[in-house]
Amino acid sequence: MMSGKVLVVGAGFLQSFVIRKAGEMGLTVIAVDRDPTATGFDWAHKKVILDIKDHIGCLKIAQSEQIDAVLSVCTDLAVKSVAFVAESLGLPGLSTQAARVCTNKALMREALTRAKVGRVAFGKVRSREEAAGVASSIGFPCIVKPVDSVGSRGVTKVDDISVLAAAFDAAAQASSSGDVIVEEYIDGPEISVEAVTWNGKTTIAAVTDKVTSGPPHFVELGHTQPSVFSRERVVSETVQSCVHALGIDWSATHTELRLAKEGPRVMEVGARLGGDRITSDLVPLSTGIDLMEAVILVSLGRSPQMTPRCEKGSAIRYLRVPPGRITAIRGIESAGSVEGVTDVHMDMSIGETVPQLRSSLDRVGHVVARGSDASCAARVAEEALARIEVEVKQ
Repeated sequence: MMSGKVLVVGAGFLQSFVIRKAGEMGLTVIAVDRDPTATGFDWAHKKVILDIKDHIGCLKIAQSEQIDAVLSVCTDLAVKSVAFVAESLGLPGLSTQAARVCTNKALMREALTRAKVGRVAFGKVRSREEAAGVASSIGFPCIVKPVDSVGSRGVTKVDDISVLAAAFDAAAQASSSGDVIVEEYIDGPEISVEAVTWNGKTTIAAVTDKVTSGPPHFVELGHTQPSVFSRERVVSETVQSCVHALGIDWSATHTELRLAKEGPRVMEVGARLGGDRITSDLVPLSTGIDLMEAVILVSLGRSPQMTPRCEKGSAIRYLRVPPGRITAIRGIESAGSVEGVTDVHMDMSIGETVPQLRSSLDRVGHVVARGSDASCAARVAEEALARIEVEVKQ
């Protein structure tokens, strides 16, 4: 067992896994979130109601609690606050400059372009007219997205000029700065790569195949490990180059790539663990690597255990439910009884309204599964998902 105090910035469902793990390791956890009902508070030793983007407020808490480490997982919204606290107190962590670049898609694109890594043509715009100019230069189809949003909010594939204005408006509304990116659309399989960097050394834990809703919003509806591209050397080399180009020397990373004919093209790099239970569940199920423990150790300045202990398969699949008010949910127990299912989780309940599927926030629930290999795990997850029936009244 360990001793010490850890400040976890964010206490939502996905952060609850690292809060729980830190407690199991013997650490005292102070958790911060603006939502007083945040799930992670159930496992924290102390909870503080505060916006996780309030970096000054987070620093004051860190100083008063005399913390030994600061971290967050699975959310870009906490990255700058975590870096600010770590840098201010001289704790291990991402630099504030790297955090700034990794949470601004325009700055990220500029850094990757300078380094000639997985290049994608793009332009930052602030008006419909500027968006039209960049789109005409890049060509259609193209992608329009906010510079600084999360969870696929405001992301749209634009096939022609007739829908560009609406796409720009959606992206601008989802962007806290109002800045929008228009970038080249890249066709090809989409994967994500989970890695941890400490002392300037980057180790890849897993590569994940993605299932999305497709155009125009590409909401993630499933993940499977190991990816069929897990052993591709060019994938590892691209991630290593991204980490270096963005100035990441002490952080977990979640890199999203599309594998075009010309080679890997970088969609985004998050300076944090991947969400959607990729790192809390899928990685340990498929490799035996405990990434929650790894990021805690790294935040304490210690070396993590990143050697795979098994070679299995894991998968998560999300329900697709039409818009409307939920009137009934059936089959949860049946889904959970499928051999290989490790969890069935509902994000919405009877009486809530399902919106149009435009971002990850619009998803209703999911199933996590394991198997002897990736295809087996995917089959288990899909069989369980098929047993769940969600009725809606439109």
